[in-house]
Amino acid sequence: MLPADYTPYVASARRWYWLTQQRRATEGADGPSAVAKALRLGQSGTTLPTSFPSRAVLLAAGVLAVEEVQGASEDELRAYGLGFTAAHTLIRFLEGFTVYTFAYGPRVGQLYAEDEVELLASAARTSSTTSDVYEVGDKGTLRLLLAITAASGTAPTLHVQIETREAYGSGAWRVVDAFPAQSGTGTVRRSMSGLDRFVRAVCTLGGSSPSFTFSLSGEAV
Repeated sequence: MLPADYTPYVASARRWYWLTQQRRATEGADGPSAVAKALRLGQSGTTLPTSFPSRAVLLAAGVLAVEEVQGASEDELRAYGLGFTAAHTLIRFLEGFTVYTFAYGPRVGQLYAEDEVELLASAARTSSTTSDVYEVGDKGTLRLLLAITAASGTAPTLHVQIETREAYGSGAWRVVDAFPAQSGTGTVRRSMSGLDRFVRAVCTLGGSSPSFTFSLSGEAV
């Protein structure tokens, strides 16, 4: 937990509620802590990417979104279990995370945000599957790369579509777009717009004894 006299830098509502949740828990105020947690989870957030420094340690400490540690100091990060070097590595990483500059056109020089997305890690799959639900927050477009490194079976096919909905655990899923059906190895890049807050990938395998080794990753903008 954070020191009692700790004064944090707050850069978002998500971070404010996360810090409030911890402070109330430290005070033994379980009810207010639970309220702060509910408000925190109701805010848009960027799921920690698989490449995020010290991701496992942060998840174990309860950190769920990038916004919750944006603006964190060394003392705060060490309170979550990071060592000195790991804390400074994460601070440097956060300073440049998802911030890019337009290089051409009428918006040259302006900043824009971009979040890393990994809906499916590379693995061999022999039956249809659905990815975990991924929160994209206020990002409206996915730029995804479907990378297939192995394919086998009789007339195997792989169809990958992206679905979206507003709430995490309820509501009907809406199809955003889909990749063309694939039958062999290769890479396909596709941009898909019109996202709600949450997305998932639905992968359908066809043919006789199909097997595809593939990943699905990219950026949300």
